[in-house]
Amino acid sequence: METIAVTYWNGIISPMFDASCCLLVVHADGRRCFIDVKKMSLFEKIECCSKQRAKVVMCGAISNVALRILGDEEIKVLSWVRGSVEEIISAYRKDLDVMNLFSMPGCNRKMCGRKRRFRHQGKLFDQ
Repeated sequence: METIAVTYWNGIISPMFDASCCLLVVHADGRRCFIDVKKMSLFEKIECCSKQRAKVVMCGAISNVALRILGDEEIKVLSWVRGSVEEIISAYRKDLDVMNLFSMPGCNRKMCGRKRRFRHQGKLFDQ
């Protein structure tokens, strides 16, 4: 078992890691703690996850900056998920496919969290 940090709001995953107000940290031994992160900067939130020895962060959306820094800290990110925190943690602990079971509407492995391409005046651009 590994330690998981989940952005938390009223029992569900909050929509954006960068703007989250609370983290629920579920330690490998089952201990849980809620951490008020609303006054923390993005970098302090990431440092908090690292200090808690989180190996996984689960959230709704996440900025590319946060995603890169968490990756540098060797913390896996499961983003673009929504739903009950308890159901998602339980599914993850049972090694179920959290991304398929709890992905945000319109998101799947092929779209969300990747660079999107768009056309402007007939030319392709990366966002």
